[in-house]
Amino acid sequence: MDESGKTILPFKYDRIKYVREGLAGVKLNDKWGFVDKTGGIVIPIIYDTISSFFNNVSVVELNYSWGAINRVGKIIIPFEYDEFYYTPLGLREMVVLKKDTKWGVMDRKGRVILPFKYEQPNEELKKDLNLIKKRKK
Repeated sequence: MDESGKTILPFKYDRIKYVREGLAGVKLNDKWGFVDKTGGIVIPIIYDTISSFFNNVSVVELNYSWGAINRVGKIIIPFEYDEFYYTPLGLREMVVLKKDTKWGVMDRKGRVILPFKYEQPNEELKKDLNLIKKRKK
C-alpha cells in the first residue's frame, strides 16, 4: 500500500522486499522475481535468491549458482559461480565470487577485476581490493 492506503501490489505474493530503482522483489512459491510499480512482472519469478538492484544490476541465485541480471532480466554475469558476496571496503559496484575452489572479483558488468586465484576471500584479497580502491581516488 502507498501512503494513502491504496493497494499498489496485489496480495498474491508470499513476500515483497527490495523496492529499489523502480522494481520490487517478490516471492511466490519459494521463488523470487521483480515487478514494477503497477504490479507487472518485469523479471520472471524463477530465482532462488535475489539482491536489491544497484546501478541497474541485481545479483541472483538460480539452481544453486550465482550470477547477475540487469533490470530487464538480461544476464550480465553468467550463472556459473558457487558463492557470492559484496566486496568489503565500500566497493559495492564489485562482487566477490567463488568458482570451483577459487575466489575472484568482478564488476557488475561481468568484467574480472581480480582473477580467480584466491584460496579464500581473506586478507590477501582485501589487500588487493584496497589497492584498487586507492587507484580509484
